[in-house]
Amino acid sequence: MTHQQACHGRAFSIMTGNDYPCRMTFLAFAAFTLFVVHEFEEIIRCRPWIERHESEARYARDMWIRNRRAYPSTETIAAMILEEVILAAIILLIASSSGYLSLVFAVVFGNSLHLVGHIISAMASKAWNPGSITAAMTLPFNIAILIIVWMHTIARVRFGALQIFTASIIITAVLVANLSMLHHISPRLDAMIHRG
Repeated sequence: MTHQQACHGRAFSIMTGNDYPCRMTFLAFAAFTLFVVHEFEEIIRCRPWIERHESEARYARDMWIRNRRAYPSTETIAAMILEEVILAAIILLIASSSGYLSLVFAVVFGNSLHLVGHIISAMASKAWNPGSITAAMTLPFNIAILIIVWMHTIARVRFGALQIFTASIIITAVLVANLSMLHHISPRLDAMIHRG
């Protein structure tokens, strides 16, 4: 029986049974899907939002308006997000293939902080700015994944809490540094995209 056949029909029984590899695959896939859904909202809504509201005083402190130079075009935003998606996919693939649930926790934790930032930004702007709709929709699922991964790691892994804590610090730092780098190079990336 293949791994895929073994997982078939048990994807939603992730809290019971001896199907640890299936749980790993399901949780990594769920985390990746939630991440991508949110990123697509950013691609779709970012530039129209900036163009519609950049001259309005009430949105002067909005995260997207303040940082609009980092988002020069939809094409550049898509390229930046593609790089983020590839990075997340690599980390989650390593987690799934190696059995390190702490890496799944770390990616979901970093993404959850990002989602909370979107929700806070939306509350400050008093508007559903780009990313805030899917942030509100996907954050509860992210929290559920965090709880499941925490429970499994604590139950199965010696020093599991330390492993989760260490992975979360490292992966969150990598994700933040990566996003900062993308914002920094976005004008050059935009020029490259529109040159050809």
